[in-house]
Order: sequence, then structure tokens, then C-alpha cells
Amino acid sequence: MKPLLKLTRFPYEEPYHIELRVEASNGSQSASIDYYTSADDLPVLGEALMEFPFSDSKEHIYEIGTEDPAAQFAYHLYFRFFLIRPTGDSGIEIRFHNNGETAPDREVAEFTIPCDVSGINRLGKLLKEFGKLRHRVLEWDGADGHLTEPEQTSPNATP
Repeated sequence: MKPLLKLTRFPYEEPYHIELRVEASNGSQSASIDYYTSADDLPVLGEALMEFPFSDSKEHIYEIGTEDPAAQFAYHLYFRFFLIRPTGDSGIEIRFHNNGETAPDREVAEFTIPCDVSGINRLGKLLKEFGKLRHRVLEWDGADGHLTEPEQTSPNATP
């Protein structure tokens, strides 16, 4: 199975806030989380990834919420885009936490998607375009991706 990063947008309080479901997989592990964010987040993240890794830190972190119980966030979403080797080998470290206190309510996922710099740069371009709120789905396979509308389900379809 190929790596996957899929964002599905559910119109919310647009154009100011957006509701997203992010599904991620490194080929052997997968997870998803729904979250809300400012509509400005995606173009800003896209710009940063288009320029990756040309910063002093050679990484970029995108984070919403915290796992600190005192902060009372509904969830924690963490992406770290980082350079593994100067040859272009890179990774996207992913951590999702729904901030449930104990089992069975707690859901935590953590893994890394291996990729290369050009794949992260392409993801940046997709995020920048996706941030214009003209598409409902972004899919990226670790190297390339596309923007689409969600699949339409016929009202007569059987589950």
C-alpha cells in the first residue's frame, strides 16, 4: 500500500473557518482525525512546504491543539516535515490524539510517512490551491497528488 494523505473539506463557517478530516497512512499504519481550523492555515502551510527545506531548521511543524489536559483542547494534531538526509530523503511525522482521558475513549496514532523533498513541495502546491476552498478533497500519495470533488453516493445505493 502506498503512503496517503487525504484531506476532505466539509463546508462550515467558510470562508473564515473550515472543518477538515485528515486521513493519513504510511502504507502499514493509518489514522484519521476531524478538526477545525482557520481558512488561512492551508495556504500558509502550503507556502512553507513549497519552500521546504530551505530554512535553518530543515523542518516545518504544523500543530493544532495540545495534549496538555490543563489546556482542555478537544484534540491534538501534529505534523513535522523534516529532512532525513541532504540527498532529499524526507519524512512527515504524524501524531493524532483525540485527547480522550482513558480507554476506550482515548485514540492516539503516531507514525512517519517517508517521502522526498519534491513530494513535500508538491504537497505544498496542492495545499495552497486547496486553501482557496474551490475543491472538497485533496489526495497525495507521497510523491504527487490531485484535487477533486468527493464521490457522490446515489440515494438508491445500498450500504
